[in-house]
Amino acid sequence: MKAISNPLVRYYAELIETKAFPGPNPAADLRFFIGRQPRRPPKAAPQYFTTEEAPQLVATLKAAYPRWYAFVLTGLLGGLRWGESTAL
Repeated sequence: MKAISNPLVRYYAELIETKAFPGPNPAADLRFFIGRQPRRPPKAAPQYFTTEEAPQLVATLKAAYPRWYAFVLTGLLGGLRWGESTAL
């Protein structure tokens, strides 16, 4: 909720400072309206390919998708993340 309330507080503070808005900041205390936010349970850890699954993955990739074989193999052997792979 800070992503919404903080810009409002700053906006009205600037208006008051530049004398464009008289009076107190209407967004100074929004706790009553926002309330307590429910806590979300932590997300499960992502599942990665195990060392035993890698040869089967590479063989299937080479047979079914030969065009993507070098690209995926580069990512697997280099330990690249998605952003690094797409930059290549």
